[in-house]
Amino acid sequence: MALKLELTMGRAKVPLGGEIPMWLSLVNDGPSAVEVASLAEVAETMSYAILAGDRRPMGTVNHSTRLAAIGSEGPNPVDGHVVTLVPGEGVSGQDNLGRYHWFDEPGVYFVRARYAWRDTTVWSETQTFEVIGAPLVAYDQQWNYHYGKKHLLHSAWVASLPDGTFELYLRESVSSNPAIVNHNGSLGRVDGQILPRISFNRSLMADGHVWIAWLGEDCVTVLKIQGGLVDVPMRVHALGLDGLEWVAAPLTSTQGDLLLILSAMKPDDGRMVMALRLGPDGRERDRSVIANALPGAIFVTAVCDATGSLHLFWLTGDTHEIFHHIVDLETLRPLPSAIRLWRASGPPVGLFTPAVLGPDSTVACLYLVQRQGDGLLTAPPSIGLAWLRMTPASNPVKSEDLHLSDVDTLVRFSGETSDSGGLVALLTTRNGLYYVNGSVAQSKLVASSRGLAPNGPERLIVTTAGDVYLVTNQAGHGFSQRLLHLADAREH
Repeated sequence: MALKLELTMGRAKVPLGGEIPMWLSLVNDGPSAVEVASLAEVAETMSYAILAGDRRPMGTVNHSTRLAAIGSEGPNPVDGHVVTLVPGEGVSGQDNLGRYHWFDEPGVYFVRARYAWRDTTVWSETQTFEVIGAPLVAYDQQWNYHYGKKHLLHSAWVASLPDGTFELYLRESVSSNPAIVNHNGSLGRVDGQILPRISFNRSLMADGHVWIAWLGEDCVTVLKIQGGLVDVPMRVHALGLDGLEWVAAPLTSTQGDLLLILSAMKPDDGRMVMALRLGPDGRERDRSVIANALPGAIFVTAVCDATGSLHLFWLTGDTHEIFHHIVDLETLRPLPSAIRLWRASGPPVGLFTPAVLGPDSTVACLYLVQRQGDGLLTAPPSIGLAWLRMTPASNPVKSEDLHLSDVDTLVRFSGETSDSGGLVALLTTRNGLYYVNGSVAQSKLVASSRGLAPNGPERLIVTTAGDVYLVTNQAGHGFSQRLLHLADAREH
């Protein structure tokens, strides 16, 4: 049997974190017909040997090594679709090397493909590709839940390329490890000023579609993705409002529709909250006002629970109070009155509401306030961290306050949840990144600020395996994610 295997790289230079496309061709180079496995089932027949730029072997990866990394045995390889090739005829397929190995450093790499089926093994020629640094301009992430548990992680980012253009990426990772991806392809060139947001599936059922949306000065742009490919191209919806801000992540469902909850500034009246409902095709169905004015509100945010309700929180700038409203997502009508949850003792820094916490539809509100140490200019600032867990009946069941007196001036703030309902936060300061575990009221310094891009972003990923990953934007490097060894981190 004389077979020839050809490997072609789909892209010679790949931005860090992006897809590494490969084209495969298996040709009958002999005098008689032969049976081969169709390359449409590349996972069952192909392996890839990877070498670093100095030709140092980095290992051979395939479907089995991917399953082992996930922690799943999976089915035994089968023959799949058998094809008979006459002399000179061939079969082709494509694959993504990024599905089998996460490349976390820029540089030149080499790869060879191996076809192994029945008693036949064929190697391709060695091909070269380069992973290039691509600093992050923006980053967002969102968990896709299934029956109340984290199922898939979607990450979207805008990368700055060496030629001065910008590219939008969407990555889908398994729940146990963000480095094991199902797809991480480019969605095309975009304006470098956009800040993409990923949809949250409020049905809490796994589905293949994802929406990405971003705000303009007076409009919103949406894009629908199915299985890593564009399903509905970009659609722009004019809103004619000033000071647009997100209230919640874009909300989708198993029906494929999209619900956008936004706030806008009303002169002398605070912020208003509106809803824009789009069909599965991205076309507008209707829009409505949820709250005509929230007096004194300087920050409005919301999160959806499994009962089909939207928990709306807002923070007042004068009295430093947090209020809570429940909104029915079908009628988009709020309950008659708001509930005051919290009154802080100092000026607000931020308000964070993570996704649904566990299968009981409990949601959380995380509040950050910066204090000045009894008003003494020589005293270091302290950060107070308070969170309230809300049951579906809207009763605050937990309220705690954590004082971080040794944390330097705060720059940014974000949070994340675990399947068990635990709440953690990441505080970006001038001197470093602090990991805060709300369950045990503990903070740890997990990274210095050296090498980080000044505008971020920095985020935490808490996997279903209980591991915590830190996503950062390394200056001149771009997308970086690493597992935090919290047991070794220094407590504060």
